[in-house]
Amino acid sequence: MNYLTQIQGHTLWRPGLSAQAIVVDLGANRGEFSRQIISTYGCKSYAFEANPVLAERIVGTNNLTVFNYAVAREHGKLRFRIAANDEESTIERDPTMVSPDIIEVQSVHLEKFLQSQSLPRIDVLKMDIEGAEIEVLESCSDEFLIHIGQASIEFHDFLGMTPPEAIDRTVKRFNSLGFTCIKIWQHAWGDALFINTKYFPRSLPQILWAKYLTRNLWGIQRVVSRSLSRPQYASTK
Repeated sequence: MNYLTQIQGHTLWRPGLSAQAIVVDLGANRGEFSRQIISTYGCKSYAFEANPVLAERIVGTNNLTVFNYAVAREHGKLRFRIAANDEESTIERDPTMVSPDIIEVQSVHLEKFLQSQSLPRIDVLKMDIEGAEIEVLESCSDEFLIHIGQASIEFHDFLGMTPPEAIDRTVKRFNSLGFTCIKIWQHAWGDALFINTKYFPRSLPQILWAKYLTRNLWGIQRVVSRSLSRPQYASTK
């Protein structure tokens, strides 16, 4: 059995997905992740997107609630840079930077905001917030994190935005809270899954199957796919 699945490039623990699942989608972009997980499993998703243009284009439904907020270390206002590639838009760290691409957006503290929504639990936390994931996680309490079923996080070390020591500290924290970590990429943390063993007890064979067999098989498939997609040039002899 394959215990892992991928939705829009984010790896998830399949046994934790069902129509009863509550999903929190941080960095929703155009809403593809939320729409696909709702379509596949019939669950509910709460999607957060800081870019007001993108957030407005995500159509809310009974199963999809959209918030035009940046998730950050605290409630307030933030400077947000709109990149040409909207998947790379991020919080502007330089307060002196002046650009027409920089706008002010409303920010919310994840734990406090979700508590105000009275969610009974969080089954899936997906994070793709362009380098802000460390500060958001560090602003959350252990008590909040241990009630998350699984977290699929795109750390941005592969873009030089997130220091390796910060990721190492975060992984150790999740481990200390009872999560099992599965790193999908071999050389970076662009797709990391944290499974809460309190909610999803797993056997050693299940974890080994997911961590090594499935992950390595996906890696081989990516290599083959890239190889086949390269242009083939006819011989000029």
